[in-house]
Amino acid sequence: MLILALLVGTFAVSTTRHASNERHHTLHHQSIMVLESAIEAVEQSDPDPGSTLRLPLDQNSNRWILVESVDGPDTKRQYQATLYHNDQPGLSIQRLARSDS
Repeated sequence: MLILALLVGTFAVSTTRHASNERHHTLHHQSIMVLESAIEAVEQSDPDPGSTLRLPLDQNSNRWILVESVDGPDTKRQYQATLYHNDQPGLSIQRLARSDS
């Protein structure tokens, strides 16, 4: 009986861990998609090199994206987008400008 209880407990922990990992992966993927969309939106406005734009995500929870136009490799223009929550930086990505690629 003890072995059966241990087996069921192990299965429950494994299933919970798998579901948690799957949820984390989905949230990470969604965050990257949001950052890429922010870069595309800023790029379409053709900002000056070195400019920084703050895009609000949710004012109630104090979340926004900071998109910066920076010099990339071989002086190609690139953009860096960073998620912020309560003035704390989070996930950040960099992408080369489409017009320079």
